[in-house]
Amino acid sequence: MFKAFIQSIKALKTNKARTVLTTLGIVIGIATVIMVLSAGAGFRSLIDSQVETLGTNMLFIETRVPPTTKNMANSHMASTFSRAGSSVAITSFKQRDLENIRKLPNVENTYGIVTGTAVASYKNSQKSIISTGNPLKNFLLTSTL
Repeated sequence: MFKAFIQSIKALKTNKARTVLTTLGIVIGIATVIMVLSAGAGFRSLIDSQVETLGTNMLFIETRVPPTTKNMANSHMASTFSRAGSSVAITSFKQRDLENIRKLPNVENTYGIVTGTAVASYKNSQKSIISTGNPLKNFLLTSTL
């Protein structure tokens, strides 16, 4: 065993360039693994903290249908939303569904919103907008695309 150790030391001294490059490769490899694992832990921590802000007693129900070729052809914003993965409005989740959920004994609060896309025009100017609002409160927020 001692003889093998002495022989390996001699080999390391004889091939200095190989020794340095091998050591450098090992150091870079270990550093890379540590950085990747640290980044993964950091992202996990970031996502966990964002989810925790929602609380453990919150539920989001979102009704979406992917756009069809026909719907996209009729849309003025086809080129904008084809890349963004937009959806079209459907009516399968109604206000009465929200009211029924509100009546459940373990539900403290409910809130419903409607979002959609449209083209707003004024004189000769047209803008694509995203509208968000509560249909019962007549409250509407818009953002220009």
